Amino acid sequence: NYKMAKDVVMTNVDAEDAANVYNEPEPAEQRKKPRKTKCSSDRRFSIGAEDLNCGLLRACTAEMIGTALLIIFCVGSANTLAIADSGASYYLAISCAFGLGIGGIVHVIGGVSGGHVNPAVSLALLLQRRISLIRFLAYIVFSVLLGASLAQVFCTV
Repeated sequence: NYKMAKDVVMTNVDAEDAANVYNEPEPAEQRKKPRKTKCSSDRRFSIGAEDLNCGLLRACTAEMIGTALLIIFCVGSANTLAIADSGASYYLAISCAFGLGIGGIVHVIGGVSGGHVNPAVSLALLLQRRISLIRFLAYIVFSVLLGASLAQVFCTV
């Protein structure tokens, strides 16, 4: 059946384009293997001195912005809805606001920092040895102290 389907496709094209219709997949030995860099995350537990050269400031800034957005939009929506209405739709609206808010924030900053946003997630990843101690401490400082302060300044203005 596979050969017949390939022959049918081949009869509907010109002879010049026949080579472009079907390309055999490369054997597993010939596929390019991903390069390992010194910033790879597949290492054993370490204090994390190598993280200082791997875009740590960029990741921490993303965590700070993510935490600030979490507080502004998700927690802010709960406060706004508490004043406006306390009916049955109140709980559904808060759940939707948190779910969509967290999903969007993690989607935006996930490629830069991993999208932890919550220090409890960073702690869990530290205990599983997926992030280093320096990265954990930097995320805590940037997200809890700076991100929460940024959100507080934004909410009072």
